[in-house]
Amino acid sequence: MSERTFFTLRYALPGYTFILMSILVAYPKLEEILFQTENATLVAALAFFSLLSGAALGFLVSQVWYVIYNHFIFGRYGKLVGLSEFLRQKYRLTEDRHRQKVFYDYIHRLSHNKETLNYTQRRYDLMHLCGSTLVTTLIGSFFGLSIRSDLFRTNTSFKEAIESLSSISIAIPEMTMYDLGVILTVTSLLVLLFLSLRHACKEYAMAVDFSVREVVNSRIFPYTKARRVFTDDYFSNEGT
Repeated sequence: MSERTFFTLRYALPGYTFILMSILVAYPKLEEILFQTENATLVAALAFFSLLSGAALGFLVSQVWYVIYNHFIFGRYGKLVGLSEFLRQKYRLTEDRHRQKVFYDYIHRLSHNKETLNYTQRRYDLMHLCGSTLVTTLIGSFFGLSIRSDLFRTNTSFKEAIESLSSISIAIPEMTMYDLGVILTVTSLLVLLFLSLRHACKEYAMAVDFSVREVVNSRIFPYTKARRVFTDDYFSNEGT
């Protein structure tokens, strides 16, 4: 798959997932609106054409995943934890995780093993695709729930919005079979995406660990060369 094609898919899939989850959860309310309006055809046409902006919408909602990943996940799973410590001792790196990530990514790119590089890139892409889709599934479900509870009506006051949200818990015993089906669908999708994300993270960490250690042990990138390539803020003063 070309880079341009995957770039489109990487943001289109979360975008379409957001739209699908929103419609799926809010369908009873949307059905009511469509049957009450005289311009049902126009509303349906607008809903259809909104699908054309899936990639742009996916880019926006995917930023939530990247914030979560960059601040709470990356470098804290699988063999990347041990790899960071290995490089920190080997090259006297600072404890800043972001600089360590740039450092081991640079070493990883020095590998001459093209198969490992391609495999790692595929795992990296799959990891972010699963992560962003998982997050947008949650966001789309909550957005659909907000539409269904009339939270976004233009004439709704803040007090009415709070009361509308609290009424959701009261209405839980009166769930229909459609509601149960939606809950099971969303839950199953979240579980599958989470398992896929965890598996992709594990494989990506293993591949990077193998590639980086191979380069370091082959002495392609000694400490003296690292000091010439990277600035001083990548290294600590320990042992100097």
